[in-house]
Amino acid sequence: YWYSALSNTEKENMITAYKGELYDRLIPMMNKVQLDFQKDLEKERLKTLKEIQNMLNAKSSVTIHEVVEGDAKPTLEGYIIRFADLNDKANVKNWTGRLDKNGSVKTNFTGVAWLMVGGPNKLNIYEPDADPDTDKPIQSVPFTYTFGDLDIPIVPKLYPTIEEICGTWDCLFTITDVVVPEGMDSEEMKEAGCDFDLKSMIGEENEGELTFVQTGDTGFNLVGGDDTVIPMTYDQKTGLAAGGLSVEQESMKVELQFNYDDAKETVLMEGAMVVDVLAEGKATGIKVAIKVLGNKGL
Repeated sequence: YWYSALSNTEKENMITAYKGELYDRLIPMMNKVQLDFQKDLEKERLKTLKEIQNMLNAKSSVTIHEVVEGDAKPTLEGYIIRFADLNDKANVKNWTGRLDKNGSVKTNFTGVAWLMVGGPNKLNIYEPDADPDTDKPIQSVPFTYTFGDLDIPIVPKLYPTIEEICGTWDCLFTITDVVVPEGMDSEEMKEAGCDFDLKSMIGEENEGELTFVQTGDTGFNLVGGDDTVIPMTYDQKTGLAAGGLSVEQESMKVELQFNYDDAKETVLMEGAMVVDVLAEGKATGIKVAIKVLGNKGL
């Protein structure tokens, strides 16, 4: 009864005063709850940071080993290994080693060291007498590092034998680049043996055949459609063949990479030829780069 007798202004003043009293009681409690919550978050954050710190500073044992079947002997003794890819902050010597007589090696590193050198995720393998700073690896083995002990098995990659690559190949030839000496006119190009516009043929694919005739344990002749014979040398450890020919005013360099297909039923070839034709009276010649793709059934 007494409340209803109050004026609206008196009621509003009473309600405002009551809210103020509630706020005065609740604000300290809410501040304490907020402070306790912040302290709990800080504890969790520090705990997480400590766990991450321990994980990054812990040493990971790393075992690298060649995979061999049965009583077979390892084939990679003395081969050089290097983690890749490394950034410019890495001391490459600390990330380079050599496989022992069992085709294996053990080492260790911390997670923070791995991060600082760029987080390498593959292991490059080089021949024993190679220079890993300049030479290409014969094989790269990918791996995943999860800040724990690491095992990297190496399954030696097998490339086709010279007997398997010799024979007749179905090939696809594509001109990728043509460089003509400055100032050479069409007549001079004809004199050099070019009766057509080579630049207009860039990107065109042409089918053809190549024949490889074995000449030794590591050698074969590349015989083209015009009976051109180019001596080649094959390295079965890398699957790479290279050779060249120079006659009168024309020279040719060839590099070919051989691999098996996944089913190991076909030999695949990919490479490039560079033909350099020197016109009479010119210091530089017409250079034609040709991409070569091929396959041959086993």
